[in-house]
Amino acid sequence: MIERGKISIAICDNGCGAEGETDDVRNRHGSITQSHLPEGWKFLRIAGEDLHLCPACVPVDGALFADRREAFEARYADFGCGLLPEICISLGMPLAIGRQWAAEIDKQQRRVA
Repeated sequence: MIERGKISIAICDNGCGAEGETDDVRNRHGSITQSHLPEGWKFLRIAGEDLHLCPACVPVDGALFADRREAFEARYADFGCGLLPEICISLGMPLAIGRQWAAEIDKQQRRVA
């Protein structure tokens, strides 16, 4: 038996706090097999992490969290990789993107050295 029309809440992973109702399809065990996000919302999978973005947070130019890049680079230069999770939390961004940016910074520093 498949249940349709169950409602869940999607919370924007950009840190803006937006919420939207999803329309879920569940199997007989209650596990979600499909979930339809509200109109305009985007689902992205980055480095194994699932992100839900509301329409206001969907990037126009395709660069996720680009407005936080400069602050991330400054904090990463000060604190290093040991505090990467705390840096990402303080900026309201997913750890997967922080790891990606940190790898880019480290790669660039190795080229310069």
